[in-house]
Amino acid sequence: MAAADTNVNFAPYDLDGDCYVDVVNIVHQGTGEEASPATSASDIWSHSWNLAAARYWGNTQYGVYTTNDSCTANSALQVKINDYIIQPELLSKLNKKNFVKSTVGVFTHEYGHAIGLPDLYDYDNSSQGVGKWSLMAGGSWNGISQGGDRPAHLDPWSRTLLGWSAPTL
Repeated sequence: MAAADTNVNFAPYDLDGDCYVDVVNIVHQGTGEEASPATSASDIWSHSWNLAAARYWGNTQYGVYTTNDSCTANSALQVKINDYIIQPELLSKLNKKNFVKSTVGVFTHEYGHAIGLPDLYDYDNSSQGVGKWSLMAGGSWNGISQGGDRPAHLDPWSRTLLGWSAPTL
């Protein structure tokens, strides 16, 4: 963040005037551990989280980052960064020379978390939850030519939670 802070004005990314960047989207080099678990133990698992929680759970080098940019809503305050999502540039490695670029599935799934949606699959792998029918479950991996190139839409429950649709009872 510090390296980007010297060149980026983060103030326009606070869309609700609370002096926090709404979410930072990070694309890391290489593959994500979720797609290629055997590739490298150092691969990063795609996720949505926040810097304050990382600090709380013992990663003391992290915490809410204060930028050098003034908040538009209150110029006496600096813009802060807390929430982030991170995904890989590559979906997988076919061999030492050929790589498959990341598809939109993981990006859209992690963005779903950034706007307030939970995972809709079981963390213990006992089931797929709502499976391929939701972006927030296995549907983020739906594809025609490769996994994630045609992810599922948001399911009705998620759309209702976000206020994007109203159920008819």
